[in-house]
Amino acid sequence: MNIKDFFTSLKAKWEAAIIITVLAATFGLYINFFLPHYYQSHTEFLIVQRQNPNIDAYTAIKGAEQLAYTFKQIVLSPAFFEKISEPVFDVETSYFGQEPKKIIKKWQKTAIVETVPNTGILKIDVFHSDQREAQKINQAISYVISNERHLFLGDNQEINVMSLGKATVSNKNVKPNALVNTLLGVITGIVLSASLIIFLPNKKMFVSYAKKSALEPVTKSRKKRQIIKEQAEIIELTRKASAPSNLPII
Repeated sequence: MNIKDFFTSLKAKWEAAIIITVLAATFGLYINFFLPHYYQSHTEFLIVQRQNPNIDAYTAIKGAEQLAYTFKQIVLSPAFFEKISEPVFDVETSYFGQEPKKIIKKWQKTAIVETVPNTGILKIDVFHSDQREAQKINQAISYVISNERHLFLGDNQEINVMSLGKATVSNKNVKPNALVNTLLGVITGIVLSASLIIFLPNKKMFVSYAKKSALEPVTKSRKKRQIIKEQAEIIELTRKASAPSNLPII
């Protein structure tokens, strides 16, 4: 299908394309009411190794990047979760369930850890349905990284961890994003409409059938009235053309 054929088909089916797009956008907005809502707590750290005169700058940066990645794996591990589950941090562990596999799966969805390429920066985001819990979990993570990392890395004096700011928490829910989901619905509707036009150019969409179904009773009624009218006219002309009944018989 070339561009001309596409726009020709779109012109014939534009109403169906609009309805499909609106329905998809409505679904994208409507689904937000059924998805869990989460608050976000955010913090960042800079992981660095002490300078060594025998190591060049590039190697030092790569070393810091690797350390940040190591911290990422540590935070997401079962051992780290057990550490922040200690009563001193007052984290509501029942939120994560009872089965070990489900607990870790939930934990790795709650704590999102990212590293910035070519740096030793570690970004930690905690998503929780309770604002206070999101803040408490992030504070617990920050404390363990800053003060008890030796439990996971050993007594390594070459590693320094610097906080780049206090843990912050959002005042509103950040997930789900209603605007993003609605826009995704619009895009999905447009793509679906375009796909139907491209791959099924001769296929009548439901709007055409709806119009046909709506107009069909009206058309049949008009035709019936027209036929009755024509029959009445023929009878009238026949009557007028027939001989008078009072003429004398020869």
